[in-house]
Amino acid sequence: MFVEAWIGNGCLAVEYNGYKQLIQIVVKREQERILGLVGGDVRVFNALIHVMICAGLADGLFLAEIKDWYPEEWGMIHSYAKKHAVSGVQRTDFLTGLLKDAAQDILTGTEKLHVLYPDIIKEYMFLYYLDGDDIVELSRKLWNTVPEDYNAFLGRCLTDFQHEDHLIAFIREQSSDYGNLNAMAVRQSLLAFKIIASEEDARYFLQRDLEEYKYWKEVPVTAENSELCLQGLYLCVRQLFGWSRQESFEAIDLVVSFEAVGGLCVTKVQHLLEFAHYLIEKDCVTSAQNVIRKAEAALADLGDSEEKKELYLSIQREIIVSDVYYKKWDDIEKRQKEITQNTNFSNERQSELYAYVLFSGALKCQETLEWSGEHLLMFTDALQDYAEDYAAGRRGIYFNDKVHYYYLHAKLISTEVTATGAFLAGMREIALKWIDGLIDEIKNNMMISDFAGLLVGARALKVGFDDSVTDEMTAAYLEEADELLACYPDSELLAEKTIDLWETAYGEQYKSLYPEI
Repeated sequence: MFVEAWIGNGCLAVEYNGYKQLIQIVVKREQERILGLVGGDVRVFNALIHVMICAGLADGLFLAEIKDWYPEEWGMIHSYAKKHAVSGVQRTDFLTGLLKDAAQDILTGTEKLHVLYPDIIKEYMFLYYLDGDDIVELSRKLWNTVPEDYNAFLGRCLTDFQHEDHLIAFIREQSSDYGNLNAMAVRQSLLAFKIIASEEDARYFLQRDLEEYKYWKEVPVTAENSELCLQGLYLCVRQLFGWSRQESFEAIDLVVSFEAVGGLCVTKVQHLLEFAHYLIEKDCVTSAQNVIRKAEAALADLGDSEEKKELYLSIQREIIVSDVYYKKWDDIEKRQKEITQNTNFSNERQSELYAYVLFSGALKCQETLEWSGEHLLMFTDALQDYAEDYAAGRRGIYFNDKVHYYYLHAKLISTEVTATGAFLAGMREIALKWIDGLIDEIKNNMMISDFAGLLVGARALKVGFDDSVTDEMTAAYLEEADELLACYPDSELLAEKTIDLWETAYGEQYKSLYPEI
């Protein structure tokens, strides 16, 4: 986009303040181009822009659809074609060519108009060229013809351009009487995650979120809007969590008391589990346990189903992690046995969740420095048994990449702990044997991003424990980590373990400061 603006400026540097000004430069350049196509006729230009905005919402529009759905705009464009083209086939070709040229539609062999601008350009054109009356009129048409596409488009506009007060006012006005379900669906985009660049932004968005919470908690729930209402309250909780507002717990209680039916009963439990998970990850464990109890009560109301069994395992994960936090080891042991008995290991999803529960317990032990052998190994040994049972074919169980990752990551945690204990006890060879065995086990798998992070983490252990590792070997490990990062640049685990390797390499092996990059 910047390159286009630069070219349009005669290959001279473009000065702009913020991305909106850069987009405006591109849009104005397009405006001049399209005006040139129609000889400067502003009325025809406006008609083309309206048609392009409508066609850009979805996968294009057929010419017949433009004629039927937008007769006023079609009439202006058609009149222009009548004045500038010979009748018959040539006029039809001229009309089609004009629409396609305006929209930069290079697709051939179809009478369908596609608008090939990036989405953010389409959104800005909508906001830039349509005033309040235009939006009202166009919305009436689009909500009748392509409601889902239009809802998604308006949602992107509100998310990408978060300070467009005239569009916000329009959506709020349209949804104020709770009758326009489309406007209510779009309104939820006001509760999307936000970019806060200043204190003024923070005050603005906090006030807006509190206004949205007031709206959603007052909506009269009906059979038609119940899904929207539950989703609205869920989004309010997420935003209020972000602001660390006490109202978040009030909103959770509204979700708990929400009278869900059918599939929404499952959705309600899923929302409560997400709230509990968030609170546990933020170490708000007492509050999380309160939410867990409410999730368990909601789960009990569900009929027997595979979804209920999966939700049961998800709840156990949150309970196990909170119990590790409070060191309730006897309760954990009993619960772990219960989980094992209630898991159908021939079901792939239940197998994944079972492994996730055990891995999460091991990870929480590591995070809380609860490295007592018997406590940590309570989880890691169970995963080891699971892997060995699968390898020996002792029970029909699933063991996919996700389960494999949980098993190997838990093994990396336990290897670090047990190797440290063995090393301190003078059993250096045993410690190195465990580390080398883990490295070999990871390397014997087809490499994926998560396994790559575990491999680099195991390399860091080897550098830290093994005195026989040379500078050349360490350099090779660092080079290997760089190559893996190039393959999997989005892997957080790989980045974390690469940092561990660098710290160990320069702190233990090279005994020097990090090089400047």
